[in-house]
Amino acid sequence: VIASDIRTDRRWVDFREVALDHGLGSCWSTPILDVERGVVLGTFAVYHQEPWTPEAGAADLVLRLTHVAGVAIGTAALHGELVESEARFRRTFESTGVGIALVGGDGSVHQANEALARMVEGPVSGRSLADILHPDDARDVQAAMSRALCDNAGERLPAAEVRIMVGGSDRLWAALSGSLIRAQQGRQGYFCIELFDLTERRRMAKERHERAAAEAADRAKSDLLALVSHELRTPLTAVIGFAQLLDRRELAPDQQREGITHILDAGHHVLRLINDLIDLTGAETGQLRLTLEPVSLSESVEEATEMLAGLASEGRIDLHLDVPATARWVMADRHRLRQVLLNLVGNGIKFTSPGGTVAVSVGPGSIIVSDTGPGIAPDQIEHLFTPFHRAGDTGAEGSGLGLALSQRLTVAMGGDLSVSSEPGQGTSVRVELPSAAARGDAAKGDGLTIPRTGRAPRGEILYVEDDPVSQQLFVSALACWPDVTVDVADTLAGARESLSASAPDVLVLDVELPDGNGWELLRALSEEGATQASGVVVVTAGNGVPPKDLKPVEVLGKPLLIDALLETIGRRLVSHAQT
Repeated sequence: VIASDIRTDRRWVDFREVALDHGLGSCWSTPILDVERGVVLGTFAVYHQEPWTPEAGAADLVLRLTHVAGVAIGTAALHGELVESEARFRRTFESTGVGIALVGGDGSVHQANEALARMVEGPVSGRSLADILHPDDARDVQAAMSRALCDNAGERLPAAEVRIMVGGSDRLWAALSGSLIRAQQGRQGYFCIELFDLTERRRMAKERHERAAAEAADRAKSDLLALVSHELRTPLTAVIGFAQLLDRRELAPDQQREGITHILDAGHHVLRLINDLIDLTGAETGQLRLTLEPVSLSESVEEATEMLAGLASEGRIDLHLDVPATARWVMADRHRLRQVLLNLVGNGIKFTSPGGTVAVSVGPGSIIVSDTGPGIAPDQIEHLFTPFHRAGDTGAEGSGLGLALSQRLTVAMGGDLSVSSEPGQGTSVRVELPSAAARGDAAKGDGLTIPRTGRAPRGEILYVEDDPVSQQLFVSALACWPDVTVDVADTLAGARESLSASAPDVLVLDVELPDGNGWELLRALSEEGATQASGVVVVTAGNGVPPKDLKPVEVLGKPLLIDALLETIGRRLVSHAQT
């Protein structure tokens, strides 16, 4: 914009008096432009005291000076922005709670903020990543930095969780992120690495996890108690109901026998439920003690099916065995394997309609139990090993623990149990166990049998039990043997007094006593050499597993079953008489 004479230029009307008072005669103005942003940064103006029109040389000079002014203004703006940016970065760098370090490509820390120094509890600048991170983590971060320095690699480091060394131990976990800040040509760049302390986050996550686990355990416990309550109330109804009938009025002999049968059946059901629950808990918590030894699959199958033959015959079920002539041996706990087989074959019989078949076949290291029952729907297969779950409404009795317990016991013995089934096509359960070499018959059993002489056992028994009802039941059960005398002690002290007076032929010892534990008495007697394992029978309501430092003894569970009690005591008395 050229005003050759301010006194006559119409564009200066509003400012003419001020300009003339200051001795301005002419003005030449050019805009200083920021071309990239399309804005005017300012104006470069040339004034003369007299009227004046620029020549070509003057015009070129003004254009040059205008460009220089634009560069100067732009540089000043950039410098101001840079100063402001650096100030912002510095404030962020120092005041943030996140640990920040400027790290060279070789892993050396050029600069670190106060937050990082607090995390490592000491100065960081001048050290290396290997000094402040766990060696494995420092190695991984250094490798990621080396990859980022390559021309074709990304500039951001992969996010990672690292361990920060504090006082020589990896006490802190931190989330690491970072990016490469490239330098000018020929100079190595450096990395801006951020470390966010995860200690509090992890603590809160752990608390949430523990709280969720505790809530789940509470729900599971409540569900289990509800299920157990239901399973116990049903047989107890029979026990209490028929006991009340027997107590209140005279019943015909057949009615009495029927009532007693119902009471016994219900009692056995409750006992099986309790035993299964104990075994299931032991298998799931790893507290179930097993005696793994070479076991013949053929003998185990024949033994289990012989025990269930009566049940199969009663239900008109064909119990078919496919057992090879040559025994197949596996490593298993003999008692637990029999328990698994009784559950599986019993289930097959229970869920098969009259006229059907339950087949048991033995292969190398495996047993397959198949039935021609109704089968199981595909959506029920995955729930079969859930305690108390029953696949469909079959009307068959049971607690829903058998298959779940069998699966846990098989796994505890190092094996596997699987189920295959189709609705209307029956069910097949396969048990696989580790193979083992055959062993001699001498290793089987304890060799104690009752000779078939027809004579009743004779001898002296010391029964150590504090419960009066159990004492009465024991004495009444053995009253069928006139030549057997029973002495009762209700404490460990009383048992020691009786043992010091005379040695019984058989010691029957309860574990839970008011003045101590029965295992303690056995341990003391064993150290004194006062008893032998063949003359001891232990009675307990616990898991029935002797301590590892004691010799094996026979264990009877509570409540006492009369037939098992008489068989065990009789066998021990005969064995003692033979020696």
